Amino acid sequence: MIAQVPLVVTDEDVVRVGLRNPGWRIERIAGEMVMTPPSGYKGDGRALRAALLVSTWAIANGGFVSGSQGGVKPPNGDLLAPDVSWVAAERWNRLSPKEQEGFLPIAPDVVVEVLSQSDERKRAIEKCERWFEIGVAYVVLIDPYSTTIATWGEAPAADFPDFTPILEM
Repeated sequence: MIAQVPLVVTDEDVVRVGLRNPGWRIERIAGEMVMTPPSGYKGDGRALRAALLVSTWAIANGGFVSGSQGGVKPPNGDLLAPDVSWVAAERWNRLSPKEQEGFLPIAPDVVVEVLSQSDERKRAIEKCERWFEIGVAYVVLIDPYSTTIATWGEAPAADFPDFTPILEM
């Protein structure tokens, strides 16, 4: 007989492993710890450009934007690190100051993921589908290697950023 003991990955485990592995993205997805190596200089530049576009849009439209270091802990128990996420002002303002400082305890309204050389496309698509399933209204996957942008849901506004220029970086 083989005993199977499920490994319980706590928030503290994710933080501890992250502190010991600078530059790596550490997430908990469906109870499993997922570690992604650094995205590389160009990959990080693409993610920063996406964050700049969403942040610039948010200045005019309100809400709060975070990058991959912010951490999102939706009600399904995952602990995720989207490249860019945005929460509408009315939802953000309902959070307590403590909730605003910690891992975001709700699903963001928008998530943008940017594929880098260390990502697997199939896994990135699965992650984007998971984002959509947990209630993110608009999910964007930017894949500069196949020069495609996939989306799930509806953009929050007609003037929401066009990420096509990132494909040319």
